[in-house]
Amino acid sequence: HSNGHSNGHSNGHSNGCSGCGYDDQSTWQAAQGRLPHIHAEQLVDQENAQDFFCYLCHGILYLPMLTRCSHLFCSPCFQSWVMERVNEHQTGPTSKSSMQAMPCPICGSGLKKADVMPLHRAQHPAVGIMQRKWHSIKLKCLHHVDFTDPLYPFAEGAAHVKAESGIECQWVGDLPEYAGHCKICPVANALRGAHAAPPPISNGNGYHEESGGSSPFDEDDICVAKYDFDGGQNPKLLRLSANDMVKVYRTVPSGWAGGILLDKTMEEVGLPGWFPMKYVELYKDGENIA
Repeated sequence: HSNGHSNGHSNGHSNGCSGCGYDDQSTWQAAQGRLPHIHAEQLVDQENAQDFFCYLCHGILYLPMLTRCSHLFCSPCFQSWVMERVNEHQTGPTSKSSMQAMPCPICGSGLKKADVMPLHRAQHPAVGIMQRKWHSIKLKCLHHVDFTDPLYPFAEGAAHVKAESGIECQWVGDLPEYAGHCKICPVANALRGAHAAPPPISNGNGYHEESGGSSPFDEDDICVAKYDFDGGQNPKLLRLSANDMVKVYRTVPSGWAGGILLDKTMEEVGLPGWFPMKYVELYKDGENIA
């Protein structure tokens, strides 16, 4: 949804659109940290959730917006749709006239800014029931262990992480709690660690991944952490701070290594765990310790 929204802001506020009230950019700030698309298979009770799918993205509602004509949309989806319509108006043949209302994406009813509001702010008696139903929608995490089967291609990453390191997610909860879970999901953290590129290395001593997926480390190699790695609340991941010393036990082709922290006397401390190989480099007798 970001393209429509950004285009609307870059092109859509130079001409008059005050009639419908959608010219206030601060009113339609893009929602940060949008949830991953929620697939129907994630819903514990699909029948109970059928009224809460967004017409625009066909996913479960995220930050629901309610219109005067009783239609629901994700807030970011509706924002993007509005900005696209504004842009069309201001680059079309009627650009010199003020846009008096925004047509509802479903029924076409004219909507002004006051006719659209977050579901939790709506005052209609029936809204309370809708809010309770939306809050009670139960779903499984996108990376739930139940989806690590070839039947669910959207969870291919979770299947790979489980096969390589045994890390899995078993979260089931209410929809409003999902955003918080996504920040600490052990599989999501593992995938971010494996695939996210570390920040640029200023001293030129960084390890460059070799072709063919070969590991730069051998068993019992001593390494030093280049960056912090937060494993979240997963006990199978090894939390690293920059300059920590770690002994490698084994490596896997997906870019992960298993190992254990070392103290200043090179004695093993704590419990072993998994960490991304990109976050460490071979220890060079103190040369690469900051």
